[in-house]
Amino acid sequence: MTRINNTLKIIGVRRKIMKIKELVKKLEKAGWYYSYQRGSHMYFKHKDKPNKVPVPNHKGDIPKGTLNAILKQAGIK
Repeated sequence: MTRINNTLKIIGVRRKIMKIKELVKKLEKAGWYYSYQRGSHMYFKHKDKPNKVPVPNHKGDIPKGTLNAILKQAGIK
């Protein structure tokens, strides 16, 4: 398995680590609620925080960098 991971790193393929449903559950557990959807992105709001957190609603998993950015905006990470 390590050999495959190293090959993926060399050719620039990102490993994806979380499904959208898992991320939505994590946001809701932290107090965020679904506000609206525009195009392929869902937006979540929090009653105590002024910002909105966009979550891409595409098929498959969320790339690591995108996931980290979403969690940072939500104040979870």
